[in-house]
Amino acid sequence: MSDNEIELKLKLYLTNGGIECPFCGSRSIEGNAIGTDQGIAWQRISCVECGSEWMDQYVLSVVDYASISVGIDDNLYADGLWGEHPDFPSEDWRYEVNNEDTVLGYWEWCTHKEEEEGNDGHSN
Repeated sequence: MSDNEIELKLKLYLTNGGIECPFCGSRSIEGNAIGTDQGIAWQRISCVECGSEWMDQYVLSVVDYASISVGIDDNLYADGLWGEHPDFPSEDWRYEVNNEDTVLGYWEWCTHKEEEEGNDGHSN
């Protein structure tokens, strides 16, 4: 595989939110422990299907304090911060982030969507 092909596959991996192996397309990927240092985090990722390994790097870009302390019903946090609002899929938020339509953190984005729709924050 050429360097250009690898670069294109890695760009697609980022665009898709890192949910599939950039080399074989499998969703059977696993991550090791996350390391951190001065606003940067990294994680070794491997594909169960093809055996490829790579390193994801994360950069602190948003602090979502406001939506944690106010605005979101505590019942929505039943699954912790990694849970999902019943009316606003995180996939929709990732789409808006990737298209640079929002810079809000997920839960703050949910609060904003509730306000836009006049929603009380619960599924009907």
